[in-house]
Amino acid sequence: MKNFLFKKNFLVVFAAVALVLGSGYFLLNRNKKPTYNLVTVTRADLKQEVSVTGKVKPAEMIDLAFETGGRISRISVQVGSQVFPGSKIMELESSQLFAQLRQAEANLEVEKAQLEELKKGTRTEELEMARTAALNAEKSLQDARVNLESVQNKAAADLDNAYNSALVSAQKSATVAKGSLLILTDIQYAHFIENSDLIKAKQIAVLVLLGTEDAGRWTSSAINNLSGGAWGDVQKAVSTPNYPNIDEALLTTAGALQKVKDVLATVPVTSDLTSTEKTNLSTEKTNIATEITTISQKTQTILVQKATNESSLAAARASLTAAQNALDSARDSLKLKEAGATLEQLLAQTAAVRAVEAGVENIKVQIGKTVIFSPIAGVITKKEIEVGENVSPNIPVVSLISSAEFEIEAKIPEVDIAKVKLNDASRVTLDAYGSEVVFEAKVVRIDPAETMVEGLPTYKVILQFLSSGDERPRSGMTADIDILTVQKKDVMAIPQRSVITRNGDKIVRILVGDAVKEVKVKIGLRGSAGEIEITEGLSEGDKAIISLSEK
Repeated sequence: MKNFLFKKNFLVVFAAVALVLGSGYFLLNRNKKPTYNLVTVTRADLKQEVSVTGKVKPAEMIDLAFETGGRISRISVQVGSQVFPGSKIMELESSQLFAQLRQAEANLEVEKAQLEELKKGTRTEELEMARTAALNAEKSLQDARVNLESVQNKAAADLDNAYNSALVSAQKSATVAKGSLLILTDIQYAHFIENSDLIKAKQIAVLVLLGTEDAGRWTSSAINNLSGGAWGDVQKAVSTPNYPNIDEALLTTAGALQKVKDVLATVPVTSDLTSTEKTNLSTEKTNIATEITTISQKTQTILVQKATNESSLAAARASLTAAQNALDSARDSLKLKEAGATLEQLLAQTAAVRAVEAGVENIKVQIGKTVIFSPIAGVITKKEIEVGENVSPNIPVVSLISSAEFEIEAKIPEVDIAKVKLNDASRVTLDAYGSEVVFEAKVVRIDPAETMVEGLPTYKVILQFLSSGDERPRSGMTADIDILTVQKKDVMAIPQRSVITRNGDKIVRILVGDAVKEVKVKIGLRGSAGEIEITEGLSEGDKAIISLSEK
């Protein structure tokens, strides 16, 4: 009974003490405010990397040998020589094989000829005559085609020359005619400004030559600026020198020259003219007459050349038609002389042809075995034989290393392989040189099939050093690799631990004054250094809460 009372009193006392202590703690801490671990939302450069470990592998080494034995006849490389796929490296003596090939090919031609004779079934003499006639007819047809092409080419060239020469003359004639009008105008204004015959003739000449009406009283400077009429036709033919344009230019130029000649004839040769003016007038009359003759001759030359061309082409086409008819007749005659042999004979001879063909192919294969070609692009590293020495089959005689230098092989887990792509830049450190020495590399191959490592799928990735000729990497070295898969510059970013997930939403708590506000955000790139991109929901300068505590 005493023990029971003692325990009861003890519990009462303990409860009272606990109540007093709890009340005191509450009174002491009720006015304390929570404190926050904050981070300011800023812009930063983010990059995503996949970090793995790999091994340095040597470049590909290949030993090459002949499939057959023999004596070396030629070596095309030396140690250190650069070779490419298909480059010829060395050869065995093969003159005997080539002689055998020529003999086998000759035998093949004989067997084929015999097969053809069996198919045709005609006496050899008659068949040969028919073949010769057909061959001769084919040659005659080919000659006729060549002759027609030659005649066509010559006809075109001759006509081009005639037209080009005529166009040059038309340019000169138009210039001479225009110059004559200018000299005439100077004389007109000096002495015959009211001469109606001269004015009318000049109007016609200017209209035909330069394309402007009522220019009988125009000055030299005004006339000099005109560019229509025959003059314009000539300029059009110069810029677009086709036959119709040149024909038109020659026709209008001839007419214009005649009109200029007419107007020059209307100038009275009186004592009023100075000796210089008389000389100039006489000279222009002579020049115009010369140009009229020249244009007429050029026009006639073109007509003659066209007629000559037509005659030559007609003769060449007739020869071609005759040659074609002769060939058709020869071929028809050859077909009439052809006759078939028995089916058994044809099958036997066909089999003989195939047997000889197989022998030819076999010799070609043997010749192919006397040459070593490079299967890859690389550099010769070893040569074990010289010209004149004998070699046995399948004994390595030359070695080469691929042009690509050391590579790095790494196995990337399934969770990261989707991030990696070809040509991704990488930073590599080798344990042998420490973390301070960084090598640049890039991803050059990604195996499509998985490789199981301890029951987990991984994917083999090959990286290539970017620095050519660097002698520091060695086969078997351990490499620590950081593959840069994505990089973004100047984006809003906060630590990843600031973002919480609730009911599928991404939420960041920010401090607004003394109040905590929860904001839904959209995220982007997750950086390798623990940052995360915020694409929507926050503004630069916001105070994001990483964690909170109370003091």
